[in-house]
Amino acid sequence: ILDALLGGKGKTVREVMSDCPPLVPASAGISAFSHLLKYYPLLIVMDKGRPQGVITKADLITRVYV
Repeated sequence: ILDALLGGKGKTVREVMSDCPPLVPASAGISAFSHLLKYYPLLIVMDKGRPQGVITKADLITRVYV
């Protein structure tokens, strides 16, 4: 976003932002996270309607291999 805003005059955040990443319940299993991370760079973990954190591919790799 910073590169787009700094490099392009007159652009707004709305013009360069992408859609919201998937919202995934905290109770979802690792297989659900891994499937979604094939298509999205990150997932937002939700619990009781509130965001609890962000999961990335690096988090999944660390969880599986460490």
